[in-house]
Amino acid sequence: MTRYECGGVPYFIENGLPYPTAFFEQDHPRLNLNGTYHMPDLDKTIEIPGCFNKIGDFLEHFEGILPLEHKFVFSGEKSRGIRRLCLEGFFHNAEIWLNGTRLGQSCDPHLPTYFNVTDILKYGDENTLRIEIDNRISPYTLPPRQFEGHKPGWKLYAGVFRELYIESLPEVYCFKADVRTSGDEVISNLLFADAEGNVSHAKYSQIVENPERWSPESPHLHVFKIETPFGSQSVRFGFRDIAIAEREIQIDGQALKIKGVCRHEEHYDHGHALPKEITRQELFLIKDLGGNLARLAHYPHREDAYDVSDETGLLVYAEVANYQAGLGLVQGLFGKSAELRKNKQGLRGLWRLLRSSRQLTDPKYLDSVKRSLIKLIERERNHPSVLFWGVGNECFSITRKSKKALLELKQLVTELDSTRPAAYAAFTAPGITPRFEKSLEVFDVICVNEYYGWYYGSADDAKEYWEKIAKRFPGKPLLLTETGSDAYLSDSKSLEKQCDLLQSHWKLVEKNLLSGVCVWLLKDFACPEYGEDLPVPGHNAKGLYTKEYKEKPAADMLRGLWWDEG
Repeated sequence: MTRYECGGVPYFIENGLPYPTAFFEQDHPRLNLNGTYHMPDLDKTIEIPGCFNKIGDFLEHFEGILPLEHKFVFSGEKSRGIRRLCLEGFFHNAEIWLNGTRLGQSCDPHLPTYFNVTDILKYGDENTLRIEIDNRISPYTLPPRQFEGHKPGWKLYAGVFRELYIESLPEVYCFKADVRTSGDEVISNLLFADAEGNVSHAKYSQIVENPERWSPESPHLHVFKIETPFGSQSVRFGFRDIAIAEREIQIDGQALKIKGVCRHEEHYDHGHALPKEITRQELFLIKDLGGNLARLAHYPHREDAYDVSDETGLLVYAEVANYQAGLGLVQGLFGKSAELRKNKQGLRGLWRLLRSSRQLTDPKYLDSVKRSLIKLIERERNHPSVLFWGVGNECFSITRKSKKALLELKQLVTELDSTRPAAYAAFTAPGITPRFEKSLEVFDVICVNEYYGWYYGSADDAKEYWEKIAKRFPGKPLLLTETGSDAYLSDSKSLEKQCDLLQSHWKLVEKNLLSGVCVWLLKDFACPEYGEDLPVPGHNAKGLYTKEYKEKPAADMLRGLWWDEG
């Protein structure tokens, strides 16, 4: 992506097109390209949006390049403006061809990619679209491969799993709308582009007397309409101000006590290709628990998740898939599976793990993270529900070079959106994190994943751990971004342990040591790290619900705690 400015507003060009904001409504005609795609190498078909390696599918364990082909007719004649092909979400690398012409490729999974197909389309005739999906991960993908045999902490569902369409853009169109509020003022910076690539800027400001404000308790939304002679678009926004004041995270000057639940965007029957109704159902489950924040882990979720959160008053922790970069040393020595632990055998294996710890600071990898972060912020910037921009999760971040990398990511967030804090969820290594974790120094809100009572120590040890961090950084809010334990409906002791662990950690919020907790996790999910000898084989079972949405006792326990808080 190439960065430009117009009127002091930054924007980014990719594949010759400006990367756009997600608009709430617009009247640009679209040709839906969802449907049946042919797999020419296998002589089989797949429905798009869809994932080809779901559990139980014949391609469940496939790794490599899988071509998909689709024929369609684009009716009408060529006219002024742009025809823009959009893939809203895929995994991992997509190389796209139209009528034999290579359009390009994208390796930003879970985020839209766009191509100008104006001069390649056959108008009123049959077109052939070919998408080659490569689901192999490498040291430079998001999430990254840390070493041979490494498996990330969730199943990597592959395919084109969100909408696919061709959009007809007019001669002049708005591609970026940055609508911000400060007190009772709303300031809108708009960027327009034409078919020749010329960009122009318009700025509007208005004082709204006593506007109805957006909050988790009263999520009032406003609409900003953009009208031109060529069409109309709109953006939804909310009046609310986020601030960090000493140990508090505040919305409109009121201290926020975060009652959060982490969520993976996955489903046993759909993989990542979730229907809208499932997205809504799962976010409403968090609201039903009395929760006020969804941590959308560990990659950008579909646009619907942000829309529903806006409407229901559910705050969002949005993040990119900068997941455990450089943590191979820890995973190789202490990982969940024997396959991972093989890497520590011998000096050569240990040396490979030590070298992999530099992953976060590799310029090529860091560029991938920055590009994904740019796309996430540019797309979702107008959602009032977004509280944090998450730049990473559990990377090897205890060195001076890693501090420099985290500073670069934080500065990028500040440059693109100064109205929200950047966040980073650190890994807990007992005895090491409070003293050496560099993200504690870099970010304005200290976010740490901590599993006392499960992977190490007891739940009671968490209080001393957080007190050490609070003593070192007395002016920063502390947010527990993950905690939990595996719990099975067939094992009453595990269910009791899950309740006790979560209740113990919530007491740290009640004592004002922590600003909040994000429970790991809403529901159980497929995880290749977990063995076949468990009560639910191949699944992380820390959910408050099973993968079939059966409620565990911890859900009702939290409901009692959180609703009592008001």
